[in-house]
Amino acid sequence: MVGFLAWYAKHLWSPEAILAAIRPYQGVLGVIRWFQLQPATCVALNTGRPEEIRDLTLQFLNALGKAYRVTFRSDLLCMTVTRHTVADTPTLAEGRGRDGTPAGDLTRQPARSPR
Repeated sequence: MVGFLAWYAKHLWSPEAILAAIRPYQGVLGVIRWFQLQPATCVALNTGRPEEIRDLTLQFLNALGKAYRVTFRSDLLCMTVTRHTVADTPTLAEGRGRDGTPAGDLTRQPARSPR
């Protein structure tokens, strides 16, 4: 298991892994293109990828968007500042967040503000 975790940590954000992970749903780039053609409209992307691979992510996104004449700007790409580590992998794989709560737990209700 240790050998696998070391391999996983080494390849988690490799250029090959990023390229394989960036696969837009059918029709998404056409919709983004339509929005980018609208006046006074910007398209921003939000990703869970770490900030350290911003340039690589933009390179791959723009390579994918080239056929659709879609471009992505760095200032409109929101990336995470915290990076998942190999130590987080078992927790994330079990569907729990770092704090141990179930991921996507819809049973917790947000606090209501007084009226």
